[in-house]
Amino acid sequence: MSATQRSRFQYRVTTGRLTLPVCIALSALLWWLHEGPQPLAVAGWGVCLLTTFLLAETDNTQQLIRVRSQMVCSTWLFTAACASALHPAIEVQLPAAALAASHLLLLQCYQRTEPVAQVFHSFLLLSVGSLFFTPMLLLTFPMLCYLWRLMLVRSWRTFWAAMVGLALPYIGVGGWCLVTKDFSWILTQIEPLSRLPQLELTAYEGLPAHALIPYVLLVLLTFMGMLHHLTNSFADKIRVRLMLRVFIFQSFFLLLMPVAWPQSLPTLTAMLLVSGAPLIAHFFSLTNSRATNVLFIITIAILLLVTCLPFVPLLWE
Repeated sequence: MSATQRSRFQYRVTTGRLTLPVCIALSALLWWLHEGPQPLAVAGWGVCLLTTFLLAETDNTQQLIRVRSQMVCSTWLFTAACASALHPAIEVQLPAAALAASHLLLLQCYQRTEPVAQVFHSFLLLSVGSLFFTPMLLLTFPMLCYLWRLMLVRSWRTFWAAMVGLALPYIGVGGWCLVTKDFSWILTQIEPLSRLPQLELTAYEGLPAHALIPYVLLVLLTFMGMLHHLTNSFADKIRVRLMLRVFIFQSFFLLLMPVAWPQSLPTLTAMLLVSGAPLIAHFFSLTNSRATNVLFIITIAILLLVTCLPFVPLLWE
């Protein structure tokens, strides 16, 4: 690598040791500017840091990027901090954290004969996340496909471990509803799934710019990450290729869900960011041309602009 390439901003950020600490400090500052010292805001930032740790653990365990880089967790943390629509703790951050934890355990099943414990806990966490966002249950089928086709886990014991993991949280909550004789929560859970056939495209009109722009930017960068991996996958180990393809398939599936649930776009954006962060980090960490350097700077500039959007109406008052 030439001295010119090493001096580029993209290379210094993607390989720097201070990238993650700077992102943590910026996330704390931006969270405080947007939300203030409210208990739920602090809880949301705490859950965001938990997701950061889970993504970092996934990256370190599976060695998704073949150079020293903290971009997987930094991509998540910086984007989530800049987009104030991703700050709510319960309806946005908790489903994303559950998905990140589920991914961490799912990828540990690769080439294990019968990883019953990992499968059980992976689907248990997916089910816990669905208590806060019911459509997460639709991820069950693709995750079973990953186990069967990519992770090479093909046994009835693991299948039933997944089913028990999915059912356990609902058995517990259903029992509580039966004891208290209050079934309103069950109706609340069923209601989002009843809207599945409805394509509410007009609902996007009511979404604020600071929720739409991060989603559109994330979709574009995720597709670039997919294309980069598919054209350069020969340089990665076979295991890493399979792991990244899990994220590719998961991202494709999550890209379809906003069509049915446009009002849940912030939650789906956070979930897509969890699946797309490894692909985006892989793209920016392993490219170092003048064009990608410019794209990297533009991406950061757009996210910083998104940070300012919620304050624009206040300037006109």
